[in-house]
Amino acid sequence: EHFPKSSSIFEDTAVKDSGAVGGEVVCGGHRARTCAECPQGHGEGWCNNDCIWSFGACVDRKKFLLAQEHSPSKVPFSGIREWNSLDCFDDLKADGPAPYNCDVTGANGNQQYFWEDGGRIRHGTGRCVGVAHRKVVRADCNDAAKWERAESFVPKETRLYEAAVVKHG
Repeated sequence: EHFPKSSSIFEDTAVKDSGAVGGEVVCGGHRARTCAECPQGHGEGWCNNDCIWSFGACVDRKKFLLAQEHSPSKVPFSGIREWNSLDCFDDLKADGPAPYNCDVTGANGNQQYFWEDGGRIRHGTGRCVGVAHRKVVRADCNDAAKWERAESFVPKETRLYEAAVVKHG
């Protein structure tokens, strides 16, 4: 419900990116027709200037920032809190998400995950949360598990925190 969706950032990336000049975007030290074509197999380091690297993809910087401003949750990316703890999914390692104190500001890039329309949970690195041998692991998004929400609720700690924010600003 409060998870950001990928559609507002990744849709229409093949159609004239907003920074395009003469049908091209500036990727840093080179140009391409679209931001998606900037990395040329080299990854994040080749996605700069008119474009920004987000969740494993090179996307149009202006569209990305606009999507953040219009996020329904007012925090552009949501963390996943571990049950009955103060820890959230942090860096997505090979053996699964590392637990770390939740960053309620949304600024910790390691805790940036989003729920894809197909049920996959994508991390900021572009990899997804998967399952292997009955354990949560890092997985390629094409092969990752599809998740569903069941019996979701707002924990008491969250309700208390939100009430304190309203009361004390």
